[in-house]
Amino acid sequence: MSKFTLILFISITFLAGCSPALGDEGGYVEQEYLGGISLINPRHENVLDFLEDSHRMDFYTLALKAYEEGDYENAARFHLASLQDRQDENIMYFLACDYALMGEPELAVRALKYAVKAGFHHLDHIGKDPDFDGIRETDVFKEALAEITEYVEAQTDEEERRLYFEATAYSPGIAVLPDGYAPDNAYPVLIALHGGAHSAEKILELRDMFEDPDFIFVALQAQNPVIWEGKVGYNWIYRDTTDREVQLRAIEMTERYIMDAVAMIKDEYKTDGVYLAGFSEGGAMAYITGIKHPDSFEGIISISGFMVEAALTDEIVAAGNALRVFAIHGSADASIPYERGTQAFERLIDSGYDAELYTHDGVHELNEEGIKKARAWMGL
Repeated sequence: MSKFTLILFISITFLAGCSPALGDEGGYVEQEYLGGISLINPRHENVLDFLEDSHRMDFYTLALKAYEEGDYENAARFHLASLQDRQDENIMYFLACDYALMGEPELAVRALKYAVKAGFHHLDHIGKDPDFDGIRETDVFKEALAEITEYVEAQTDEEERRLYFEATAYSPGIAVLPDGYAPDNAYPVLIALHGGAHSAEKILELRDMFEDPDFIFVALQAQNPVIWEGKVGYNWIYRDTTDREVQLRAIEMTERYIMDAVAMIKDEYKTDGVYLAGFSEGGAMAYITGIKHPDSFEGIISISGFMVEAALTDEIVAAGNALRVFAIHGSADASIPYERGTQAFERLIDSGYDAELYTHDGVHELNEEGIKKARAWMGL
């Protein structure tokens, strides 16, 4: 059996033995689980190859690609494989969506219950998610939704007793200077915000898409750590609570962090205008920071981004309309649906912004042609 097949087998047998009841501790069928592990030959000469980065499979990315292509059965397979690294509530939720789209209401409900028990308490989202439309009227889904609602509401009192404190910590960033950099000269600056669960290193891919960049590129790193695909990544938006007030305060902290970084960059280098770009969740923070500080930026670039409506009221959006905006979004984006991206763009247009939208036919990605258009828009 290949390593790829083995990983899938262990993941599926582990999940198959778990109890789906929300209030139970659950477990796994030990005999079946150990049967899967027994297929590993610890003496094989290549048994340790999976520890090398070059041999690791990004199952979540494969699942997303399959989902976007409408291949929900393979999306479910890859999401199951992802859950071997970490039983993440978001992946469990995506798995529930896969099953719903496959027309498997019983499996969808089981995966959804796991997700809720693991911490996915977004009842409004579950109630509106079109992925469940095909099973929403089934008795098994209706009963599960009632049980889930009762469970989440029972957790509320415990949630409200938690305390959240603002803490200050250093966060690393990466500055890449243009070829032939001369410290006495002033340069444009492009500050980049990575996507959720990624890092400053990851968003360096954006710089690589610019041909001969003649500006200073600075990759910031978010301050909220999360384990994703077995690795540590970072979120811009704090997601470890369902308390909306705490989430909004955390967003304000992130906004201050980005603005402090802008000030530090200006102290460190001679600058000739600052642009702010963000991908996905980073695009959401670019919207928030740019709109609330329009005089600090020559413009922002939102790539597969969205607006956090609770942080950007109509009054705040209207007040920031001196900001120039270039948005890039794929029409086949399933992670941040194209409609959500265009809703953000339409809010800008309605509020009198100088805004442009470039639409490509791709998915949730850094689109090369879109980046070329953005550079022309920047005039660099």
